[in-house]
Amino acid sequence: MSQIKPLILPVETQVREFDAKLLLACVAAERGIPAYIGFQNRIRDRITSLPPGIFIAKGFASKKARIMGILTGLGHEIYAWDEEGLVHQPPQIYYDRRLSKKSLEYLSGLFAWGNDYKKMVEGFPDYDGTPIYCTGNPRVDLLRPELRAFYASPVGEIRDRLGRFILLNSSFGTSNLATGNPTERQKGTAKSVQDSKTWWQGQLAYRVELFEHYRDMTKKLAARFPDRAFVVRPHPSESLSTWHDYAAKIPNLSIEHEGNVTPWLMACDLMIHNGCMTGIEGALLGTPVLAYQPIRSEIYDRPLPNAVSHQCDTLEQLYDKVEDISSSKEPPGDNDSLTTALADYLVQEEDKLSADRIIDVLQDKASNGTGGARPPLGVRYGAWCTAEARGFGKWVRSFRSNDVYSPWHQRQQFPELQLAQVDEKITRLRNVLRRFTNVKATVVQKDIFLVSR
Repeated sequence: MSQIKPLILPVETQVREFDAKLLLACVAAERGIPAYIGFQNRIRDRITSLPPGIFIAKGFASKKARIMGILTGLGHEIYAWDEEGLVHQPPQIYYDRRLSKKSLEYLSGLFAWGNDYKKMVEGFPDYDGTPIYCTGNPRVDLLRPELRAFYASPVGEIRDRLGRFILLNSSFGTSNLATGNPTERQKGTAKSVQDSKTWWQGQLAYRVELFEHYRDMTKKLAARFPDRAFVVRPHPSESLSTWHDYAAKIPNLSIEHEGNVTPWLMACDLMIHNGCMTGIEGALLGTPVLAYQPIRSEIYDRPLPNAVSHQCDTLEQLYDKVEDISSSKEPPGDNDSLTTALADYLVQEEDKLSADRIIDVLQDKASNGTGGARPPLGVRYGAWCTAEARGFGKWVRSFRSNDVYSPWHQRQQFPELQLAQVDEKITRLRNVLRRFTNVKATVVQKDIFLVSR
């Protein structure tokens, strides 16, 4: 196989993305391809100190075009996948918020969760033929039966600390936002009648109402089953204080936001959500999953996670379902039916990991000589100056208390990670897969690691 440039794997939200991207980094390193992995903001702000590589972006909205231009000018080749590509908005809204003609021009390729996502991107009015590869996503790799032992230790620690519990996953970043003004953050610019910018205002109002129903449900459910422990896990973009203040009055309810969600899904007796990707993840793990839907909307609901869950419209239905599952009256889920329901959305081939398929694509492209050429010196210098100015601007923003670049918010997104923790995760991957024998991690800078052999 031809050698390719090092991978650069930015992680926006540690508890959501890091483990999966570390698996991808290990697969790359096993094949002799070094991989830089770390906090997205830190990587982008320090990009001039990293060698030109293959940058795996996590999105390609219009606001990403500036950093993509910088990366291309510095000699990086850009591929991407969308962390929100599996559970996405209606196409026109997705195009408005998550796709950009300018950003697509910078991309050498897209990695798709499955055919549904591929077809949606191809339907974008400004789609330019950027190659789309149906590889699946490494986040789904970690849900496979042969990889679940990777989380055996954290699952044991959770159960030792909490005993049996019911997990309540909150996904209300739009209505319980940790920073900024949710109305401003969610405005769109689409032109169609159904999906105009008023869609965002309606969606926000709907999610605010749904959030209040969901919080009310947690209180009443905890009161209905006082002998059971309940754990709320807020979305990483949510305000934690809102939930902590609420839980302070409920003795059998606690708030937890540490670590990857997968061991929490494996450790709980059952999980309750509304329109959250964790509904799909829980179903794939075999965890009983309930979707609480006290109100419904054909326009604003996120149908796929709810469709693979037991749907409860009322509190009484929810109580009955919790009772049935808790007393083992509820039969186990039908794995064949689940696989069929997700067939168009997820690549789930048994013989190869999604991480391996992604590296296959990159190596195939390199062997065909399709990698990007190095930009001229003047272009690189201009990109370097722009990158340094951008990094300075983000540093200035970090002094604003309610900014996404403020230290407290960045640590909520990416808690400080030590080399020993990364090494321990690599060791677990090695033991579970019986691979990555000589793969190791080293510290490059704070919150940035190099995975190599």
